Amino acid sequence: FGFLRAVAIDQHLLVRGREEDLLEVLAARPELLGIGLDEGTALVVRGDRAEVVGRSVVAFYDNGLPDDGVGGPGEPTQRELFF
Repeated sequence: FGFLRAVAIDQHLLVRGREEDLLEVLAARPELLGIGLDEGTALVVRGDRAEVVGRSVVAFYDNGLPDDGVGGPGEPTQRELFF
């Protein structure tokens, strides 16, 4: 479709525990930005801005950011941003 280039997107991220699925894709293709959408949530993109709408979160995974090592098991690091 080409709406968002160099992006891997997964849905039902938290409700169905699909975070590992997205992380596997990003491990194989680290140049991609990962976007995980949870149920009932959308990311509305207009130009270079995005807005999260709905009842849950959107998670961004960027291998271009340094891993700050702060997050403990199951906690986000600087590479994992939740909105």
